[in-house]
Amino acid sequence: MTSLPARVREYRCVRARQPIKGIFAEEFERVVTVTEQSDGHAKAEWNKDKGQKPRIVMTLLVRDEEDIIAENIEFHRAWGVDHFIITDNLSVDRTPDIILEYVRLGFVTPIFESADDYSQSVWVTRMARMAASELAADWVINCDADEFWITQHGDLKDFFASLDPISVGAVSVQRHDLALVPVQNRPWHQEMVYRKAKTLNHMGKPLPPKAAHRADAKVVVHQGNHAVEGIGGTVLEASELEILHFPIRSVDQFENKIKNGGRAYRRNTTLPVAIGDGWRKLYAEYQEKGTLNDYVLKNSYDPDHLMRCLAAGELIRDLRIASFFGDDQKPRRALAHGEPVCDVEGVGASFTGNRSVPSDKGLPIRNWRDVSLDRLAGERADAYCRARSEYFDRLHEADK
Repeated sequence: MTSLPARVREYRCVRARQPIKGIFAEEFERVVTVTEQSDGHAKAEWNKDKGQKPRIVMTLLVRDEEDIIAENIEFHRAWGVDHFIITDNLSVDRTPDIILEYVRLGFVTPIFESADDYSQSVWVTRMARMAASELAADWVINCDADEFWITQHGDLKDFFASLDPISVGAVSVQRHDLALVPVQNRPWHQEMVYRKAKTLNHMGKPLPPKAAHRADAKVVVHQGNHAVEGIGGTVLEASELEILHFPIRSVDQFENKIKNGGRAYRRNTTLPVAIGDGWRKLYAEYQEKGTLNDYVLKNSYDPDHLMRCLAAGELIRDLRIASFFGDDQKPRRALAHGEPVCDVEGVGASFTGNRSVPSDKGLPIRNWRDVSLDRLAGERADAYCRARSEYFDRLHEADK
């Protein structure tokens, strides 16, 4: 947005008809207040006095998360997230197919990252800046696939709309681990219904919070998504918002996570060795023993252990995620905010058959089409597929 006269004015736009930095967004009218900053740049803020709510973009950096990525997207869509930017870092399971399914629905922008050194700060910063510069975000949530951001009252839009638009630049949000209670043939969200009263990380230290922030094209997201810089305003400790964390869902899933992360951290020559110390320690244990089964068992709860911890107040029954998904093995569609279903062309053979998506909540789904949005989404999907294909083709040729 270009510099404006030194005054406050209302800027009204219908996003479906006017491009904002090259991107057409949802078909709704939006009123924001625009001011000129001391550095000469213009700053736009949603006008909550007129009932407007902020546009939320969530970033996700994922690798082999086929068991949870769809649930993450569905839950956060229902909880108020408008759009997702997902960086796939060398997934070899069904994660790419799942991502592309949501690209077709019109609310995911995919990125393929082929580097294998877990430069999380660099990659998440790239997504956070894209949210501000290309997707007209008001707030950005930098999330992991195993994290579920949930409010005590209302949804995420209500929470961010309640914040002072001048003084608050970011929020710090506490995380709470959900315990693994293995029950055969049940999905993780039905097994993991006991929240730890006190959550410690792999090093036995309190689990650090995560940060969400106002959209800014100059933001820097720190490794781990625990803090940001380059954002004006104060950092608010958000007591009305929390993150439910599901880090250990099975032995195989957790071992794969630690193997991938531990090897990637070892390849990274720019980060201090203290960064990712928990992953490095667990990867060393995996190399020594060839398994993390002992660690997973130590952090699981059999029936007797579960009853003792519940009686002592160390675990608290928490059905919020389980209740959202119910007993279904597959996550339900969460088109809670009437996102247009875009018929994206050129995304490969993964999408066949009926492209319409029914709503199981009785919510209206508009048959709205914007050719520019379809084209841009298709280009992103094509670029993602092409980058993945070229990378793995090179890998295959090198192995010959």
